[in-house]
Amino acid sequence: NNADGTYKCVVTSSEHSKVNDETDVESNVFTMTSAEKDVTLSIEQTLICTISNLDAGQPVVVTWRETADGDPLTGDGTNYDIVQGTVDGDGDQNSILTIKQNKISYVFWRETTNGDPLSSDGTNYDIAQGTVSAGGIQNSVLTIKTPKLDTLSGPSFTYKCSARSSQYPESDESTQLDVVGNVFGVEPKGSEVLSGTLATISCVVTGLTQVLDSVSWEKPNNGGTISSDADGFIFDNGQADFGSNTQTTTLIIPIDQTASDGTYKCVVTSNEHNKLNDETEVESKVFIMSSSPKSVDLDVPDQTLTCTIGDLDASQPVDVFWRETTNGDPLSSDGTNYDIAQGTVSAGGIQNSVLTIKTPILNTLTGPSFTYKCSARSSQYPESDESTQLDVVGNVFGVEAKHSEVRSGDPATLECVVTGLTGGLQSVSWKKPDGSAATGSGYTVDSGNYENGSQTTTLTIDQTGAVDETYTCVVSSTEHGVTDHETSVNSDIFTMSSQPKDVTLSVAQTLTCTIGNLDDGNEVNVFWRETAGGTVLVDGDDADGDYDIEQGTVLNGEQNSLLTIKQNKITTLTGTSITYKCSAKSGRYPRSAESTEFDVVGNVVTFGVEAKHSEVLSGTETTISCVVTGLTEVLQSVSWEKPNGGGIIDSNVDGFTFDSGQTDFDGSSQTTTLTIPTTENNADRTYKCVVSSIEHNIQDRETDVLSKVFIMSSDEKAVTNEVSQTLTCIISDVDSAHKVVVSWRETSGGTPLTDNDDYSIDQGIVSDEGIQNSVLTIEADKMKKFATGSTFTYKCSARSSQYSESAESTELDVVGNVFGVEPKGSEVLSGTLATISC
Repeated sequence: NNADGTYKCVVTSSEHSKVNDETDVESNVFTMTSAEKDVTLSIEQTLICTISNLDAGQPVVVTWRETADGDPLTGDGTNYDIVQGTVDGDGDQNSILTIKQNKISYVFWRETTNGDPLSSDGTNYDIAQGTVSAGGIQNSVLTIKTPKLDTLSGPSFTYKCSARSSQYPESDESTQLDVVGNVFGVEPKGSEVLSGTLATISCVVTGLTQVLDSVSWEKPNNGGTISSDADGFIFDNGQADFGSNTQTTTLIIPIDQTASDGTYKCVVTSNEHNKLNDETEVESKVFIMSSSPKSVDLDVPDQTLTCTIGDLDASQPVDVFWRETTNGDPLSSDGTNYDIAQGTVSAGGIQNSVLTIKTPILNTLTGPSFTYKCSARSSQYPESDESTQLDVVGNVFGVEAKHSEVRSGDPATLECVVTGLTGGLQSVSWKKPDGSAATGSGYTVDSGNYENGSQTTTLTIDQTGAVDETYTCVVSSTEHGVTDHETSVNSDIFTMSSQPKDVTLSVAQTLTCTIGNLDDGNEVNVFWRETAGGTVLVDGDDADGDYDIEQGTVLNGEQNSLLTIKQNKITTLTGTSITYKCSAKSGRYPRSAESTEFDVVGNVVTFGVEAKHSEVLSGTETTISCVVTGLTEVLQSVSWEKPNGGGIIDSNVDGFTFDSGQTDFDGSSQTTTLTIPTTENNADRTYKCVVSSIEHNIQDRETDVLSKVFIMSSDEKAVTNEVSQTLTCIISDVDSAHKVVVSWRETSGGTPLTDNDDYSIDQGIVSDEGIQNSVLTIEADKMKKFATGSTFTYKCSARSSQYSESAESTELDVVGNVFGVEPKGSEVLSGTLATISC
């Protein structure tokens, strides 16, 4: 196969009657040659591949590759151009591969990192490789043509430049260097904020390699150039923060200039860009925010609140944020707790954002009102500050009962505070405890006036009763759909009392004011005064204070407030009594009025010692005492002295026992007792009680206390049972003017006898010798009951009539013997001695 040749294929087909049918088949060959060519690597080059021995008009398809079996090259106009060639008269076809400058260059330009190298196409780019200066500098220049420039934007754009050695072409291409083009531009940064708040606008000047030569701002409507810090304006030319080829100048507009929209101008000069007083308009837009309190019903699902933003551009709604608390996290539409509708801007520039509060949150809210926070931020100028937060209020209908607690008989004022309103109530009335209307004498109703979301109605009761009562306020509100809503209001009372107390004016004294009909744990506030309407006394914990005051707590419905008048104050008082004023004010219902004043009296007492003498049966134990009165505190000291200067008696020594009485001190008196043993009580004697009292300035006051005794005796008496008989009980050593009281009994400890059909009793009188004979007459019918010859005994006892506290004596047996003759016969053996008797 090294030259053209014609072969024949020979076929035979019986069905077609073809025998040895011949067909010529050509086998043509071509040759390929190429001459080596010297090239440089600075300008584009061509290589030729020659295909020979071809038929005229029949060129071959030539494929070029960079490497064996590599991808076929294409004439892309960037790296290669390929000409297939035609067959000349000699049968030769020359295919030409042009290696473009981009493929062969040593400086490469690209639009992006590792992108395809650019070429001088005359449309988008021209590339000058440049030559090397004597100083070793080569400047390669990329010229960007208009069609390409129209696609670029600021503030800058970047091309990539890399290089490869032509001296040592096997060397690697360099990394790619950013070659930056800065585009001069001014970007206005407008503002849209809440009217009456500070606004900040700015101009961002780009494409700079050096700071601007001048910066200024002009007011709207050719209002003149703004001086920084004049009229509240503050501007910053931005030189201090120049960087990233940009300079930002800002203008802060004071609140008195943000009542309406305004167009300001930033004016800049840049010599490097040949810009002189270049003006750019910057918008300062404002919006307003409002919301009206809304009546809500916490029992109805999906209650809504509305935040209204006005003075907006129709196509530019603001972004609205809702919060539960000031500066809290913005709420979101979660479908469970809240739904938020941002709202759209109406033709009139109004945007209504609606917050829908779902049932789970409604269940946590309470009246009389609740508040959410609404704020807005411009979407047109997102660099603008978020507005301050506006309160959006939901009013919840509610009636708060303002109860009263006053002193019984004092006036009382009851209130109902109706909240959650945006207007006045339609009707107001009050009912008495029995359900009848609280009108007429003794009652005053004030419906009240609507103010700041509420209305307070009052019922004044001229004189409260003696027991707690419950009244009812009845209100109707059209806006809340409420008719004749009833609320119970308590009119509670307390009582005031005080027991007059004995006091002295020499030591500290305590007065008590008792407030009754109180509930445990609900103390009243008690006030003490020296005079009616005077200054309220204060508790003086320091030593120089005049008073100590204890408010007291409620126990079993009573509160006892104590006023202690200190010694330095009490000693300045005079008179037979002292009076302080006590009043009280409810602690449970503090709006209740202070009560009228109640007199708490202290009666000034004098010191006294009353001797309690004794007169008992001689040889028995007895008790004598001294009752010391006019006290408000226990005695300083108590002692007893024996008769005739016998010395101080020690308790429990020699059988004596004395009690100072301190343990049983009753607040006004103290009783000291001396018990005299039987061995020391066999004659009349005079003891002394000795007492000392600091509050009365008394030291060792002595008081004589008598211990008198009497003697009891009786002789057995012979009596007859046939007629009435008498028995005599003799009491001796009795004062002639003070006979004793004698008691007769049939049995020991029995009931004392009295004059009746069986007995008559003569107490007897005391003779000059001090003897008292008490005679018991036993009537005849009674005597007949005693057997002849029997003995009977009656009991006689005596008690002093002079000293009634003295104990009754022990009982003395008084015996009677009944006369009789009892024959004692005999019966014996005949003939033996016998004895008989009477």
